[in-house]
Amino acid sequence: MSQTEYEKIFFQKYTNLYDMWTKEIPVLIPQAWIQWHSSTKKELRANNSSYVDELYRVDFVAFWKNQRFAILIDDISHYAKKNYAYWNADQEKYSMRLKEDRKLRKEGWEVFRISNWEIRQEEIILELLADLREFIDF
Repeated sequence: MSQTEYEKIFFQKYTNLYDMWTKEIPVLIPQAWIQWHSSTKKELRANNSSYVDELYRVDFVAFWKNQRFAILIDDISHYAKKNYAYWNADQEKYSMRLKEDRKLRKEGWEVFRISNWEIRQEEIILELLADLREFIDF
């Protein structure tokens, strides 16, 4: 699985805090493809397929009370471009994230997006998990 360090930390904190293995709570499914196609993205791009923008992976999904939830954990590269040792905010990358959220919502997904920076801080991750619990309503 290609989870980042921060996705693993988030998942471990969630499963331990809410005792996912023994209680009736939403199970987080990591590295989930929202859309699926028998060809890879690379093959679709090579064939100029219109499906290439429809396929994407989210960090976690959960299903609860007949609702679908997409949980995304972003690092700085989702919003900025690296210029040597520095990151510069990038409107195009930021716009891509907003477009992705709109598309997910249009398809009936509830979107919960957080940053690696938040997960790095113990006091904030507990707040995030409480926010997620309220967001999903369990």
